[in-house]
Amino acid sequence: MKKQAKRKQVSHLTFDTKVGTIQKKYGADLGVSPDKKIGEFLRERGYPSLAKMLQEA
Repeated sequence: MKKQAKRKQVSHLTFDTKVGTIQKKYGADLGVSPDKKIGEFLRERGYPSLAKMLQEA
């Protein structure tokens, strides 16, 4: 997937989105409960945004 396309898709998500949704959409195993909110996950791991986390994944 092109980086530009990935960024466009990420912009439609909010920090209230559940990790399980992210894992399904991007095929990523984040190693946490699928019910956890992505905003909480990002804050705990020190990522400024979902886009940044996906770039580093």
